[in-house]
Amino acid sequence: MSDSLKIENGKYEIVIEEDYSVNIYRGGEVWISKPLGEKMFIALVHEPQSNEAMSKQKDRIIKDLQERLNGFLKEEESNKYTTEE
Repeated sequence: MSDSLKIENGKYEIVIEEDYSVNIYRGGEVWISKPLGEKMFIALVHEPQSNEAMSKQKDRIIKDLQERLNGFLKEEESNKYTTEE
C-alpha cells in the first residue's frame, strides 16, 4: 500500500510507493520520479498522518477525562445530598 499527499487542490500528488521510492504526479501522470531528497518527501507525506493520529488520541483522552470528571461530579453531588440528611 502506498501513501500519498495531495497539494495545490489536488494538482500535485506526492506518492510514496511500497518500495519507498517517491513519485510526484501532476494531473494524474508521473511528473517527477525519484526526486532528490526522497527522505524529505517521505517525512512530508507521513507528517500529516502523524499529526492526525496525535489529534485523534488527544480527542480520546479529553473525552475520557470529561466522562470521568462528569462521573466524579455526579458522585459528589449525590454524596452531598446523602450527607445533608
